[in-house]
Amino acid sequence: MRAGKSKRRNHHPVQHRGLCLAHNEENGIKAFRNIPGITLHNVRKLDMLKLVPGGHVGCVCVWTESVFHKLDGLYGTWHKAASLKSNYNLPMHKVLSADPGRFLKSPEIHKSSSNTQGDSSQSPEGEPTEHLRVLKLHPYAKTMSWNTIFPRPRTTYSGG
Repeated sequence: MRAGKSKRRNHHPVQHRGLCLAHNEENGIKAFRNIPGITLHNVRKLDMLKLVPGGHVGCVCVWTESVFHKLDGLYGTWHKAASLKSNYNLPMHKVLSADPGRFLKSPEIHKSSSNTQGDSSQSPEGEPTEHLRVLKLHPYAKTMSWNTIFPRPRTTYSGG
């Protein structure tokens, strides 16, 4: 139980997720139910939110041998449709290579990307305050440049 008043407010005890055990048959699996932290998942009711708690891959899953034999029947393969579900095929990969460097250096990508750039308008070089078009960057620059060209005489203050 939690310490303090929270148990009166129906706050349940904290139980961290531990090992995940995926099974197909109930042969001796019920013995694992009472071990704290272990969660049991039937292969017919697999849920991604329970397999990967918190959205991060940090849960260790133990898969029995019968689960692997059952998965091909449930979800099929890329060459064969699922036999236990009707009209279900695994989605095909969109990416054939998982290496992004090889993908970006491929000639097909370079050929298509070089044509799309075209003529880009040149930005003015040099000091941005010298160009009137770039005066929006620093509106006070016009006043500063006039003050450097035509300096005002300094007035002296006699404290009194």
